[in-house]
Amino acid sequence: MATVEAMTGLSRPSIYRRLASGDFPEPVRLGRRCTRWPAAAVRDWIRAQGGAQ
Repeated sequence: MATVEAMTGLSRPSIYRRLASGDFPEPVRLGRRCTRWPAAAVRDWIRAQGGAQ
């Protein structure tokens, strides 16, 4: 999560709000308590927003 926050410039609550509204890539579940965002998905999202946040 810290890496995604640093890449996007968004706070944790902002990321989860955008995720809930469908305006952020879905994370990939790697286990019962482990999720991660693919770096390419986050980079693509940033590009679609018009650059770095």
